[in-house]
Amino acid sequence: MTQTHTTAHHTNIQIPKVSLLNFSQALDALKLGAKVSRQGWNGKKMWLKLVTSWSANLGQLPADYECLPWLAMKTADDKVVPWLASQTDLLACDWSVVVVSVPEQAPKVTLQ
Repeated sequence: MTQTHTTAHHTNIQIPKVSLLNFSQALDALKLGAKVSRQGWNGKKMWLKLVTSWSANLGQLPADYECLPWLAMKTADDKVVPWLASQTDLLACDWSVVVVSVPEQAPKVTLQ
């Protein structure tokens, strides 16, 4: 069973209503605004989120700069870092959509 989603950039994305996903399905979920995680990660409460806009707390983005989307990871110690997939992550079939039952306080990112 699948659920169809449509966004401004992607149409008819099929997200299976199953507990575990492959990376392609997890990436589709990220593009729809979901947080995803892997069972194979050692840290608890770690997840990924697609970042699509510049945060005001990072300062003003110069007009001639284009902010491209990137993947951020919330680490086990409540930090946020840019994330790159390993080959193991890309081939894993233990991805899942993170369901948050209570509102989480988003970690603040500051430049020093």
